[in-house]
Amino acid sequence: MLLLILLAISTSSFSITRINLEFKNYNAINYKKKIYRKFNLISYTNQSSAALIEINKKVMRARIKTNGELPKHWNFNSKSYNVILKDSLYKRMNSFNVIKASDKGFFVEAFALEIAKSFGLTVPYFEFIKLCISNECGLYILKEDTTQMFLESRFLRGSSIFKPHYGFRKSANKHPTLYSNSYLNSFSKPNPALYNPLFYKTVGSDKNDLIFFNFLKNGVKLDQRKYQIWFYIQKLFGSFHASEMDNKAWLFNIKTMKFEPILKDVLLSPFRYSISESIEYLKSYDKQLTNVGIPSRELSKQLLKQMKSLNPSAWKSQFKGHLSHNELIYIDTLILIWNSNLAQIVAAPHLLR
Repeated sequence: MLLLILLAISTSSFSITRINLEFKNYNAINYKKKIYRKFNLISYTNQSSAALIEINKKVMRARIKTNGELPKHWNFNSKSYNVILKDSLYKRMNSFNVIKASDKGFFVEAFALEIAKSFGLTVPYFEFIKLCISNECGLYILKEDTTQMFLESRFLRGSSIFKPHYGFRKSANKHPTLYSNSYLNSFSKPNPALYNPLFYKTVGSDKNDLIFFNFLKNGVKLDQRKYQIWFYIQKLFGSFHASEMDNKAWLFNIKTMKFEPILKDVLLSPFRYSISESIEYLKSYDKQLTNVGIPSRELSKQLLKQMKSLNPSAWKSQFKGHLSHNELIYIDTLILIWNSNLAQIVAAPHLLR
C-alpha cells in the first residue's frame, strides 16, 4: 500500500487541511508507465485503484487513476491523479483532478481562471494543495472535474457539457495506443488514422445534442460576450493553446440557452500575433465562428485591470517554501513573460482592441 497526504493550502491565510489517501493497488497506478517503458507506446486505456481518503477525520471511499495522456503526467514518481469519491463529496465535488502545479504553469492557469470567473464565465473550482507521497512532497493544484455534479452544484441541471476527443479508434476503444513515442517527440506528422476525427462526449443532458450539432455547423446560439472574453483571456496570456485540439469543451447553459466555452489548459507565452492575426489563428480551429468581435474600450480596460491585480511575484513569495530550486527558476521565467506581456498592453492598449 502507498500512503499519500494532501495538504490543502488557502492562498489567503495558509490554513492547511490534511487529506490522507491510501492506494490499494499501486500496480494499477503505474499501468500506463509500465506500458510506455516496455513497448515505447502510450496507452489510452488506464487502470484505477480503490482508495481511502481521510479529510477532517472523515474517511471516504474513492477510486484513483493517473490523469493525463502525456508521459509527463504519469511517467515519473510525481504523477497527476483523477480522484472519484464513491459515496461522499468534498466541497460539493464527487470528482476532481490533482495535477502537478508545474504542469499548469504554477500560477498561470489559476490566474486565467480567476480572470474568467470575475467576468462571469463558468469555471471549475480549484485550490493549491501540497501533495506528499511517502516522504516526497510537491505543490499541486486540486481542480474540479466537469461531471454531472459540476452542473448540478451550479443549478444547471438540464445543461450539457460537450468534451472533445480525437481519434475514431479511441472512441471505439479498440486500440490501446493514441499515438507513438516517435510522434510524441516530434509533435509533427500525426497519423490521421489514430488522431482523427474530432468527436465529443456529452456530460449532462443528451437532449441538447442536436442543438450542439447545429451549433458546430453555423455558430447559432453562441454566447458572444463570454466567447469574446474567453478569446481575449488567451490573448492576454500570449497563447491560444486553450483553443487547440481537444482542450476546448463547450457548455450549453440551460439558463441562457446559449453555448459558452470552458477555459482549460492555458499557457503563458510572449505575444506573437497582432489582433487580426490572433483572430485568424483562432478561426482555423473554429471555422463556424466568423466573427470574434473586438471588445469595447470599457471591456479592454476591465481585462487590463484584472491582469494588473494578479501579482505572480507575490504568488511566488507565498509558495516559495513549497517549491524546489529548479521550480523557482522556471517560475522566474514565467514572471518575466507575464511582466513583459503586461508592459506591452499598457504601452499599446490597441493590442486588446
